[in-house]
Amino acid sequence: MSSKNSKSIAFVRNEMLPQETPPTSQIGIVKWARDSLFSGPINTALTLISVFVVFRIAMHVGPWLGNSVWNAGSLRECREILAGQSGACFAVIHDRWNQLMFGFYPADSYW
Repeated sequence: MSSKNSKSIAFVRNEMLPQETPPTSQIGIVKWARDSLFSGPINTALTLISVFVVFRIAMHVGPWLGNSVWNAGSLRECREILAGQSGACFAVIHDRWNQLMFGFYPADSYW
């Protein structure tokens, strides 16, 4: 064997390859969720439990918010509009705004 055949020839690329987008699993929300929420068995369990708890809360609070009254002259009128139904009475915020902001101080003591 000659010494020419035993030498390795290195290959050097003459031009750069065009840049490609990274795989979907390595960018964006998929990577963030995998790294942050599902990085191990404990994090996966905590994530699934948290999603379940948030879902249960939303299922109970959603109908209550959906059956809410925003426009009423007083708390009594709001209760009459609801008439025994379960629902939020946000009209009380307008009716009792000063009490919510300043508590039970007299009006002449407001800043």
